[in-house]
Amino acid sequence: DVALQSLTPRERSHWKPAWSAIVYRTGPPPMQPVYPSPAAKTPATATVQITGSRQAILQGYGSYSLPSSSTPDQSYDPQPSFTLVKTGGQWRISSAPNALLLSSDSFANDYQLHNLYFFDPAYRSLVPDPIYVPVGGKPGDLMHGLVSDLVTPLKDWLSYGATKTAIPPGTKISDVSLDGVTAVVNLTGTISKASNPVMQLVSAQLLWTLAAPAQGGSAGQEVQSVEVEVNGKP
Repeated sequence: DVALQSLTPRERSHWKPAWSAIVYRTGPPPMQPVYPSPAAKTPATATVQITGSRQAILQGYGSYSLPSSSTPDQSYDPQPSFTLVKTGGQWRISSAPNALLLSSDSFANDYQLHNLYFFDPAYRSLVPDPIYVPVGGKPGDLMHGLVSDLVTPLKDWLSYGATKTAIPPGTKISDVSLDGVTAVVNLTGTISKASNPVMQLVSAQLLWTLAAPAQGGSAGQEVQSVEVEVNGKP
């Protein structure tokens, strides 16, 4: 809510970082503003570049990736920048990175480790895939993010042949809610044609992912069972 007050009304409706973040080992300090017309007495726009040594990047819903040891920090990913405009005599951000910019201390305090569960290639065993989730988020937002990662797995090192999701491609999330200690997951799309054995695998993935407590926090501990709905029907 505090961050949104610094954005223009248009950017406020567009800026949705989800759980994405850039974690800085040092920084992230901003450079001095750069104005398109330095000679102007009252500039109306400006650009602020961010600098600092990056520790890691969280993509989408919490997949944690490290810069390559052979790739300099600066070339791993372009450093983010902010575009500012003067509105009513006050500066507001009109374009912001689609990620939170965090110091390593902020990341340690504001995120916690949680496991997604995928199957081995033979669909015999569940394999944990660690991601980082925000501390203190709403249970519905947390569960929706976790289910999103199961439906559309991020391209991390485990996804290249080591693990598979049982959820059929083309499946969509209608709603994820908490009813007491039961997570109710309503799915639509191609999963409506799934067989009972596939639905059992899907249920196992959902239960282990949503009921497993996060390390160092309480996220997920409320869930003790999962009810899977397809097109609104259990």
